[in-house]
Amino acid sequence: MSIASIHNQEDNDTILGMIQAQCGTGWVGAYIGAESDGSGNWSWNDGSAWDFVSPSNDGIRGVNETKIAFMGNSEWHDWATGQATHGAVCQAMMISTMPVEPIVTAAPV
Repeated sequence: MSIASIHNQEDNDTILGMIQAQCGTGWVGAYIGAESDGSGNWSWNDGSAWDFVSPSNDGIRGVNETKIAFMGNSEWHDWATGQATHGAVCQAMMISTMPVEPIVTAAPV
């Protein structure tokens, strides 16, 4: 299991619905599997291509803040370095390597 990567608007909308169901629509959210090198260069922790950025974001500069929290208000925010007590959106792979629906956990990363 790994922290979820998001590659299109459909994935984004699905994960947003799950976050809102668990956390509401405000400033509570969950980390997704994005990581910055501290200079604004983003990548997905699972090694997949960085091929989607939500149009609803705070600019996600990725300087000094190296993680992205996906908030219940639909925005992606670069948010600290992972020490906040947000949950995490995880994805699991089936043996056939086909991704299954991500799940939201309430435990801090």
